[in-house]
Amino acid sequence: MHIPLSLDPIFHAAPMVPEEARRTFALVQMFDRTLALPDWLAYTRSMSRKDQASGLITLKDNRGYAHAIFCWFARNSLTHGRVLRVSDVVIAGLPGREIVHAVIDAVRNCATTTKCDAIIFDLDQPIWQKHVPANMLKLRSALIDAGFSAVASEVLTLKQSLASTLHH
Repeated sequence: MHIPLSLDPIFHAAPMVPEEARRTFALVQMFDRTLALPDWLAYTRSMSRKDQASGLITLKDNRGYAHAIFCWFARNSLTHGRVLRVSDVVIAGLPGREIVHAVIDAVRNCATTTKCDAIIFDLDQPIWQKHVPANMLKLRSALIDAGFSAVASEVLTLKQSLASTLHH
């Protein structure tokens, strides 16, 4: 169980707008040095369309610096109802577990807002196959601690039904 250390959250989650793409590029490039700025800008523009059930969320500190980014899609599933699928998770290397708990809280808020019945974290991403930074290991551990369960042969795709967890 995550117990906040203060009443004032350290990180604030918000949808990324295309104007923020240049400022977040350095964070994303820490995980994939081959990514070019024009490709990142095109990706953020495509994910910012208001006519689709998807987007990018950034978690920033009080100074406005981005420390995490994730992509989300809300889709209907035959087996799980409406599902929020989270991918392309990028988390800065910070001490402690506050940032990973903030990511999980932001994902749960996104699932509630989009009226999803379940969340699936897709952690099997090309950027993590190159290297697995400490905060990705912290995220996997925090997801399991938060009640997510593996739905693949490895703890890479994690799923949680929201029926019992929305009021945590």
